[in-house]
Amino acid sequence: MPGPYAGALALKSGFLRAIRLPVNDLIIYQDSRFQPVTHASVFLQEETLHLYNKPGLKVLELGSGSGIVSIMLALHRPDWIITGLEIQEQEVILAQDNAKLCNVKVDFIQADLRAWVSDQDFDLIISNPPWLPVGSGLSSPLESRRIGREELSCSMDDLITSIQRLSTADTETLLIYPRDRESEFCSKLQKTSLDTIQVLHSSDFKRYFISQIRKIKE
Repeated sequence: MPGPYAGALALKSGFLRAIRLPVNDLIIYQDSRFQPVTHASVFLQEETLHLYNKPGLKVLELGSGSGIVSIMLALHRPDWIITGLEIQEQEVILAQDNAKLCNVKVDFIQADLRAWVSDQDFDLIISNPPWLPVGSGLSSPLESRRIGREELSCSMDDLITSIQRLSTADTETLLIYPRDRESEFCSKLQKTSLDTIQVLHSSDFKRYFISQIRKIKE
């Protein structure tokens, strides 16, 4: 990792793994102590680019991790104004350094989405949130990885509530979850001010679904 981009907390060389991006042979880094990049991130990024090409969109990513989704969007849509929100400070520092390595502008912020209030409106909100309810499945001994994988600080209810708070009548949202939580998500959404535009399924045996939603028009 080049010296000028070395974050004081996150960029510990013994924990870093390089990821080569499919754009201009660029490289970013992820920290092995945190939730790794998955195919779900790729699916979310690809569908976002497929569905939205309007210039100047104001985009918010909830749970931006090492920054790969926001950075890929910035590389393909350099005129978008992108903000990444992440609760873990070390991941924010890593994402900031990754953005510098790719020469893109993304505003990565350390904050808890359950309480964060924005001073601007967003056209699009995207999120690849923690998926596992607390106590289900195998749990990592690393709290930093559990936060990105389990619903310790961001449950499905927390995410839906935050989206309602951060959305205007013109905001659309893309959320990705495993297919086995689709019925649960749809049931929760029916009790809110949000409405489904469409649901997209990944081609790998429908492992993931993306819900495209917006506020109900009054």
